[in-house]
Amino acid sequence: MVIDVGRIEGRGFAVVEANAAWAAGICGCDPDAVLRAVARTCVPTSSLDDITRRWARAASLAIE
Repeated sequence: MVIDVGRIEGRGFAVVEANAAWAAGICGCDPDAVLRAVARTCVPTSSLDDITRRWARAASLAIE
């Protein structure tokens, strides 16, 4: 899942849009940084520290 976040003046940050990762574009970001971020999400949960593990979600496979 990819979450687009924006800032509302005087209020703070808010979720603008949420999409499946395959539907996301790099939106002018550094391609190398995007690749590092995607690669970071593809690791066994056993390799995560306690803080990162709170955000981890098990992969779901839909095979028909």
